[in-house]
Amino acid sequence: MAGFGMQITRDDGVIFASPEFTPTVLVQVMDRTADYTGDVSAQHYYETIVPNAKKCFIFHKILSTGSQQGASGGVLHYAEQGPNGFWRVHTTAGTAGLVHTIRFYVFSEFVVNIPEWGIYFYKDGQIVYTGNCLPLDIKFWERPQLTTPAPTMPCATICSVARQLTQGIPGTNPPTALIFLFCFTGFSSGIITPVFRQISQSAGGGSVDGFSKGCAYIETSLYDQYYKTSLGYA
Repeated sequence: MAGFGMQITRDDGVIFASPEFTPTVLVQVMDRTADYTGDVSAQHYYETIVPNAKKCFIFHKILSTGSQQGASGGVLHYAEQGPNGFWRVHTTAGTAGLVHTIRFYVFSEFVVNIPEWGIYFYKDGQIVYTGNCLPLDIKFWERPQLTTPAPTMPCATICSVARQLTQGIPGTNPPTALIFLFCFTGFSSGIITPVFRQISQSAGGGSVDGFSKGCAYIETSLYDQYYKTSLGYA
């Protein structure tokens, strides 16, 4: 915490911005399309503006799946350091036969847009925070049981595997099983766990079913309302 100047505090008195540092803030919003109509293992890459040397946190929300509004299918992705010097989103698997429209919320620790007026924080002559910044407000959906209710407001999630389910295929010789992999996905009405891939293997191949006990997410209503102004898109 800076020993001079001005600080911004939360309603519980905790300081989250001062002239000493830039907190984790929204730096980019990307709407992208991932096509899995021809290849369920297609690899898609979406470069961000965050340099590899900086921290990067990426959340995703399904805007539509094919011609259907909402989230009926899953996409698995992760953030990785790209060859061009910037973090990128790498989608590694999606629901077969579907085209997904996805919104990515990218957070890092630098200011991307200087508004014409407002509150500014400086350190050594450099702006480290402005009143238009949208800090990361991360939450966690704790899911001790598969039936635990999910959040019901618009959400975006840190993408991760949510569950594995194995089902035998009757009448197959040798015995064969289908493994269904589910992922956490944010959408306009909360968080769901759709299938993003199914794998066929010999029954008794050693797969162990299970489910994740929760996922990190953000509520997106505020970000969706103000990101264009905050990032200078408007």
